[in-house]
Amino acid sequence: MHLVEPGRALERLSDKQREVLDMIVERRTSKEIARTLGISASAVEQRLQAARKVLNVSSRDDAARAYAHLIAPCNQLTGDPSQLPVMPFVNHLSSTGEPGAGDYTLADSGQIHWDAPWSTPLPTQSSLERLDEQYGLWWRIAAIIGLCLATALVVLVGLAVAAAIDRLM
Repeated sequence: MHLVEPGRALERLSDKQREVLDMIVERRTSKEIARTLGISASAVEQRLQAARKVLNVSSRDDAARAYAHLIAPCNQLTGDPSQLPVMPFVNHLSSTGEPGAGDYTLADSGQIHWDAPWSTPLPTQSSLERLDEQYGLWWRIAAIIGLCLATALVVLVGLAVAAAIDRLM
């Protein structure tokens, strides 16, 4: 196996070739790769063959080893995670009262009250029933007649516009 310069080889591999090589490194078959990518097995083989030329290797296994060797530095951490400080958990929000009550106290400020949207009851009456309750039955009947007249007016205006357009054509 004869490797080319690592930086050059990665630059010369297309995204599609790298996609196939990633799955070959995972020891997947061409059929599995084809199913995953939604392409034919022969397309997988063509991408692999082109990648083998770029990597200057002769077999599928050599291509997997060469590609794994090239991407190994990319998978390494740049720092030691053990050097990161452990952050203690600080609860800045404490609940007062029963759960779901909506009263909270922030550690650095005053108390906040918040009611959940589902805790407020929805109105059970329609707007016409509210009119009936406030002004009586006759106002409700007047509102219904007014809405009917407004609807008829909108329909008549629409018909007039349609007739005017028809005359223009």
